[in-house]
Parts: sequence; C-alpha cells; structure tokens
Amino acid sequence: MRIVVTVDPAAHADINAVVGRVVAAGMAVDQILSATGIITGSADAAKVPALRALPGVGSVEPDTDFPLPTDRLS
Repeated sequence: MRIVVTVDPAAHADINAVVGRVVAAGMAVDQILSATGIITGSADAAKVPALRALPGVGSVEPDTDFPLPTDRLS
C-alpha cells in the first residue's frame, strides 16, 4: 500500500536517520521531502503498526489521490 510518513517535528533535523529506520522496518521510500518532514513510499499494511512505533515517526497514513474534475478544464 502507498503511505505517507510524517516525521515528528523534534526529529526533522535528523530525517535521514528516520528514513533509515523506516527502510529497515520494510518501507520502500519514493520521496523524502526534508523541508516538510514527509516521507512517501509503500509498505505492506501489516508493517504499518511497526512503522508508527519507530522513533522519529509522527504518523503513518495511507497515501490518497485527489482527482481533478475534468469537466472544468476547458
């Protein structure tokens, strides 16, 4: 499943360490948005509770798409 990890504000300065921990816990990282403390990627749903428990992780949420209405683009 695609997920978004929000890094705890106290860990923003050490986001690379948080990335290392989520990778070791089974997350495949796609993007690291250091300025906002966001890590995007994917992991098995069964691994989400373990990811949430890692030091420096503020939250883990499913990634969602927001489709744009195509009827208003012309």
